[in-house]
Amino acid sequence: MNFVGVLEEIVACYREREAFICRDAASGELSSVSFEGFWSSVSRAATYWTEKRKALPQDEPFRVGIAADNSYPYFVEYLGVIAAGGVFVPLNQSFGAERVLEFAAEIGIPYMLAGAAQLADSEYAAELTAAYPPGRLLPLDEVFAASEQCEPLTNLHKGEPDDTILMLLSSGTSGRSKIVEITNENLSAYPNEVFEQLRPARESGELHHYENLIVLPLFHIGGVIPIVGELARGNSLFISNARQFLQDLGARKFEKLIVAPAMMKRILERAEKNAKVAEILESVREVLCLGAAMSPVLIQALHDRDILPRTYYGLTETTGTVTYRGPYRDGACCTVADFCEIKIEDEEICVRGKNVMKGYYKNPEATVEAIRDGWFHTGDLGRIDADGYLYVTGRRKNIIVLSNGENVSPEVLEDKIYACPLVDECVVYADGEEIAANIFSVAAAADETKAEEIRAFVKQLNRTLPRVEQIQKLNLSAEELPKNSTGKLLR
Repeated sequence: MNFVGVLEEIVACYREREAFICRDAASGELSSVSFEGFWSSVSRAATYWTEKRKALPQDEPFRVGIAADNSYPYFVEYLGVIAAGGVFVPLNQSFGAERVLEFAAEIGIPYMLAGAAQLADSEYAAELTAAYPPGRLLPLDEVFAASEQCEPLTNLHKGEPDDTILMLLSSGTSGRSKIVEITNENLSAYPNEVFEQLRPARESGELHHYENLIVLPLFHIGGVIPIVGELARGNSLFISNARQFLQDLGARKFEKLIVAPAMMKRILERAEKNAKVAEILESVREVLCLGAAMSPVLIQALHDRDILPRTYYGLTETTGTVTYRGPYRDGACCTVADFCEIKIEDEEICVRGKNVMKGYYKNPEATVEAIRDGWFHTGDLGRIDADGYLYVTGRRKNIIVLSNGENVSPEVLEDKIYACPLVDECVVYADGEEIAANIFSVAAAADETKAEEIRAFVKQLNRTLPRVEQIQKLNLSAEELPKNSTGKLLR
């Protein structure tokens, strides 16, 4: 199974349908791109990158990095590199140029694409320019314009199932990111399964067309996998980014939003104060939140607006998707995909299947530690109910081990604290031999009486907990708690 071949089949099926909604950077006007038009752009980009590949010395790997905000051209060049036989390496542009270049040097990236916002930052641009010789640092907008002028490549590179086509940084909340190698088979598994499952609905004409707004970053697996999944469903997407999402939110009457929980929270907060945003949300029927867990407060807020909250389970190392099937259930992450299997071993979620990464680049020790007897050990704790629904209950490395040998799960305590409707964000941690909690509350930040209500709630909660689990220190923050690039709370 190869990724480009799967996409070719999807495009052939939905050829005349709308695939993308785009906003012109200069005029702000919207345009529609069909599946056929989108694939023509990818094929033209493949021609462009094939020529770039020929310009490299034979001993230099064909890898293309990018530091840019989300956009339609970003995604086209993403696929164009893969269709030209290259390895695409999306990097977190918000890291800053120094860190981007550190990873680029570690991986070995001959060509670096840079976004307009990054090149407009004189310091950022200067660092990139100093690191790359002429012709190797490429402005994304110029590359997209040039590739659109190319003739489509008629014989796109497909490669072998085990070929690495994507390198991503793992999105841990602590420690340095590892470099994850994603193969042709890995990236094909989810869109191929979705496409095949919908064959009866397509043949009967019952397939509904959704318009989606996606804001998840393309440097993360949670950005690209939902896009190819929605394309496999024959749906259209507007690829937005953190700088423009409020403007883009009103571009169409979107039925589905694909966002990180932290961003969805901000949208709902804005809707409380802005009637126009509230009106825009009236068309939204479903929100897919990826990259971090949804808090009970967020889930209830969505239900209050008759919006279905959904979440899938997956990691970068499992190419983003392990569970996604079945009707929604509060607190659950759906049921397992057909292309993989899961088991619970000593409370840890383990995954085996076509979606599990090749390994960590230049890190065989970490690879052997993570993949044992064919099973990827996620480090997440969880349980599976009688209907096959997965519930994630915590993270093994987050377990607090006290000097008396007692183990305390911070996530279990956080769920209990989230039962207080005033709590927006919460992190439980060890402060010496005591359990502490950092809490952010919009209401408490504006009203001290609400802060007292939270303190009273925690005091009452402590009465129901064993002594070792009681919250001894409570810190109320006036600002949101620190998060990583995908919205996970940092510990």
